Amino acid sequence: KIDTYLAGDPKIPDDIVFRASQMFNSKLGKFNFKRKGGAKLPSMSQVGKPFCQLHAEKLGWPKAPESNSFRIKMLYGDMTEVIAVAILLAAGVEIVDLNKRVGYKTPDGDYINGELDLIIKDGNGYSLWDIKSASPWSFTNKFSEDGGGFESLKKDDAFGYIGQGYMYGIADKSDFGGWIVINKSTGEWCTTEVPAEH
Repeated sequence: KIDTYLAGDPKIPDDIVFRASQMFNSKLGKFNFKRKGGAKLPSMSQVGKPFCQLHAEKLGWPKAPESNSFRIKMLYGDMTEVIAVAILLAAGVEIVDLNKRVGYKTPDGDYINGELDLIIKDGNGYSLWDIKSASPWSFTNKFSEDGGGFESLKKDDAFGYIGQGYMYGIADKSDFGGWIVINKSTGEWCTTEVPAEH
């Protein structure tokens, strides 16, 4: 649907522009908040970090200060999500939930919490998807079908994207469909789907 939409004379209806502006306001507001360390358990987006780093954060050890540009970098990812959602809606994709908070209950009764990006109506069912902005190298060599897609990502998943996606699915009792990826330099799109056997 996206390719067909973009290849035509794409327009974003006013109601979707308004909805996107509300999302933009919410995402931009996050710029003013600092992340708190020392949580009992990592969030779903943190599960791919090295264990030693997670342990140090849990203990509240001081860490190297983030660069002045770090929060700008995070905003790029947030804005990419807003753009992607607006275009998906304009292209006629049925999004049934956005930025849904979910929790996975551990055997100890604690929760690993997360916020999934979107759930899309897929034929007769629903699947959840994560939106990623990617560097040109990552887009070409990891996420795109030509670069190997899911199998390539599985071989080198330094950020724990696969574990994160499956945890969202388990917590929400939904099928994890994969990733909608935008090359942040060229604007190209691709979808990296999870194979049916996984």
